[in-house]
Amino acid sequence: MAHLSSADFDLFVGIDWSGAKGPHQPGLSVFAAGRGGHVPERISPPDGRYWSRPAILDYLRLQASDKRVLAGIDFAFAYPVTDGKASICGYFPDFEDSPDTAHDLWALIEGVNAEQQNLYG
Repeated sequence: MAHLSSADFDLFVGIDWSGAKGPHQPGLSVFAAGRGGHVPERISPPDGRYWSRPAILDYLRLQASDKRVLAGIDFAFAYPVTDGKASICGYFPDFEDSPDTAHDLWALIEGVNAEQQNLYG
């Protein structure tokens, strides 16, 4: 496995990802810093008020279109795996079709939330 260093990236982005429901959240924050020890700066949302999750995704896509970006997101992107008993393993032990891997978990989440707005589900 190749080792990466900060020199391998042009931009570092930190995102405080609110768990609140709704299209625009005052708790969503985006900070960015260029390479070379620059101090992170708060990035203003496109509407000048609050970020939305789709707007953050658009921002990341735009930055990554011409830069090597390392983004860190303050959010629990997965559920804990239950492994308390040898006979019960997986993400949702009481669910008959509990996913066994993180890939399977995200396929399930994608299917269940396909119609949800604002990347919230």
